[in-house]
Amino acid sequence: VYSGDTRPCSALAAAGAGATLLIHEATFSAEQSAMALRKRHSSTSEALGVAAAMGAYRTVLTHLSARYESEASAAWASSSSIVAYDGLTLNLADLPRCTAAAPPIERFFKAVAAREATAAAAGSARLA
Repeated sequence: VYSGDTRPCSALAAAGAGATLLIHEATFSAEQSAMALRKRHSSTSEALGVAAAMGAYRTVLTHLSARYESEASAAWASSSSIVAYDGLTLNLADLPRCTAAAPPIERFFKAVAAREATAAAAGSARLA
């Protein structure tokens, strides 16, 4: 089931009940749900909510903004969802093991966030 760029839709969840794979856009973080509503997109948590309502076996989150890497890492840590990236190809036969990459990818995002925080702190210290 492919959602396209849209707000969460109960009709989509009903139509795709029990789907093997849901591909859903998740442009904004959970904290940006008001902006998601204004811009007619979904947040990561809303997309995962649609997946849960649908009972989707696996979910691929797409159209994520690079501004919300921490939310993306949380999605990778899920037992049923992954985050799309440019050039991703996914064989349906690989769905049972596609979330095995979650732990190293989560560590990667945490390391990136730590480096960015350190760099920001160093930049602030230089300005003081």
